[in-house]
Amino acid sequence: MRPAMAAATTADAERLLSLDVFRGLVMLLLIPDTIGGFSFYLMAESHPDEPLWGLLASMFFHVRWSGASVWDLIMPAFVFIAGVSMTYSYASRKARGESESWILAHAALRAAAMLALHLTLSIPVTSNVDYLWPLAVLALGLQLPRRLATAVPAWRVIASDRAELCWWGIVLTLVVWRGVLRFHEIPNFELFGLLATLGLAYFTAYLFMSFSPRLQVAAALSILFFWWLAFVLYRRPPAAAINPALYGVTSPEESFAGHMSHWSKGTHVAAAFDVWFLNLFPRLHPYTPPTHGTHTLRFIPVAAALLFGVLVGRELRSGKPRKEIRNRLFFTAIAGVVLALVLDQGIEPIVMRIWTSSWTLYSTGLVLIVFVGLYTLIDIRGHKKWTTVFVVAGANSLLLYVLAIGYRWPVLESWRRVLGSSIFEGYWQPVAESLACALTLWIIASVLYRFRVFVRL
Repeated sequence: MRPAMAAATTADAERLLSLDVFRGLVMLLLIPDTIGGFSFYLMAESHPDEPLWGLLASMFFHVRWSGASVWDLIMPAFVFIAGVSMTYSYASRKARGESESWILAHAALRAAAMLALHLTLSIPVTSNVDYLWPLAVLALGLQLPRRLATAVPAWRVIASDRAELCWWGIVLTLVVWRGVLRFHEIPNFELFGLLATLGLAYFTAYLFMSFSPRLQVAAALSILFFWWLAFVLYRRPPAAAINPALYGVTSPEESFAGHMSHWSKGTHVAAAFDVWFLNLFPRLHPYTPPTHGTHTLRFIPVAAALLFGVLVGRELRSGKPRKEIRNRLFFTAIAGVVLALVLDQGIEPIVMRIWTSSWTLYSTGLVLIVFVGLYTLIDIRGHKKWTTVFVVAGANSLLLYVLAIGYRWPVLESWRRVLGSSIFEGYWQPVAESLACALTLWIIASVLYRFRVFVRL
């Protein structure tokens, strides 16, 4: 159990500005349009004869199947940051005297909250009340029982761990119950969205938090090896029985030949699992695989990616000279990218949609290179004057992501009501809407930052 009063911890004092900036940078790329950066893909669709939009769309939209674009690295960056943050959070909780059981319980609750957010955001909005449910889940991150106990000394009893558990339990139960009642309204329920994947992977990775670094490395590599092996051992349907249209295959590049065919779109073990598992839920219509090819089981390699982030966090907190840390991280990142490119030559393709093991190494390496650059610029060389915009955006990253996913229409409608219905009409409409959405969410984040309000599940 945690003590009633907790002093500032060493982990808090050692908070890395570069990590906060990196988180903010990712959010400012993500929140304008969570489907594709700044809606460049819509500009490319509207103006197919203009090569600039096609180029930007190819950079800020997912690749069809194998390979990577800038946009494909957004989720790996999110995962990497979460992994590094787990190290600092774990150290802070241990420094406050929290037990392993309580820390694990909180990790389970946080994972459940992520899944609850995914569920409530999947339900179609039919009234303004529906907009309140995701905010109810996010309110768990405000630690309201403890804040009330601080404001009203007579209510000190609600600052206990049991009271907090009850509070979480009540909110999550209500959210899940609403989800059960309205489950039939969800067109094609799935569990491979960012929030669901992070929730499942977060708890999986947290099971290894108390392990030594060597065991964490072994755990991460073992996960990646058995993930690769599961695809290799799975018996694909005979080639003559495969109907490309049934699996959403629209291009030859979505299918591989020979050994690599184990990772062809729609005919691998993860796709088969979803067809079985997601049809166990009560549904009006049988589950149909998505055309983009993403699947539930990708949380398994994402857990390995989180552990890589945890290991980076441990290195950053090691007390070694920062330049030495920088060099070690940089060469580790290069090694990961090179290994992934070697695997891509006939052993396992680099596919983001199913998070192949090679993709995990490749994307983590690239993301780590970007972080090392920020770490060098900000924490080693001390260039910090320009960072405020990004720090503000990253301080409430989960809130901003939920608002960008579920509240884009109300945000844009507010702009239309204030400045006129024609504000977003014309050539620049998609980009203008994206910039308006990003600006609005950043202003919200700025106000919350000013009043030191942080939503952290």
